[in-house]
Amino acid sequence: MDHPEKSICLDGLPDFTCLPGEGHHLRGAIIISPSYDYLERAYDDAKYGNFSQEPYLDIILPSVLDPDMAPPGKHVMSCFVQYVPYNIKGGWDDQKREAFGDAVINALARFAPNIKELYFIGRYLRLQILNQLLA
Repeated sequence: MDHPEKSICLDGLPDFTCLPGEGHHLRGAIIISPSYDYLERAYDDAKYGNFSQEPYLDIILPSVLDPDMAPPGKHVMSCFVQYVPYNIKGGWDDQKREAFGDAVINALARFAPNIKELYFIGRYLRLQILNQLLA
């Protein structure tokens, strides 16, 4: 299994429906995994060679703790996506990478509806690429 990281640049802070507004809840880890069934479906997709349209996400907002990481009013979000096949069915291509990025943003939008308004650039780093960079 791969565990890609999607780095996202934001025009502000996400507003989570479960705990709206700014506060200490944005200083720690944020997990998107609302139920065991959600988690199992995400794993099942990967087990059969696909990425999940509803992925398990482990999120941090490092610019909340270190404002020097982004210009004033902007923020950086790192999303670590669990249960993504290392070798996806049919191989990774630009279309699948874009669809994967969309799935991450759409999953976030279920819990932080303003994320699509804030999102202005993103990239992701797969374990395979990280291994090549560190080799």
